[in-house]
Amino acid sequence: MDTRRKNISEESFNTNTQRLKTYLSKLVLFPVNKKRIQKGDASEAEQKLGVQDRSRFGRTVPHPSSVKLAKAPARKVSKAETEKSAYKFLKKNLSAARFMGQRMVRAKKHEDKAKAAADKKAKS
Repeated sequence: MDTRRKNISEESFNTNTQRLKTYLSKLVLFPVNKKRIQKGDASEAEQKLGVQDRSRFGRTVPHPSSVKLAKAPARKVSKAETEKSAYKFLKKNLSAARFMGQRMVRAKKHEDKAKAAADKKAKS
């Protein structure tokens, strides 16, 4: 158990809990030493029913997020899609997001100057 992990949502916590309970219900612990069976190890009858998985990582219950969803069928690329550059689009939006704060500050200063000029003109 990792004590550093935090569950953000109740839903994900419940799905993980259910997944682990299902895993533990299917788990058969083979004893390390057959002569000295420890607490929690499977009995001989359970060992005969269970098949030991000797693969490197084992076959666990898949996490819901790892289950692959049905993919959309293949389609032809339209002329509009070939003419547009995805790189330019992403680069432009990334730049806009990066400098958004500076542009807002500059616009506010410009707005304040215009307001001050209008007030000065109205007084005179």
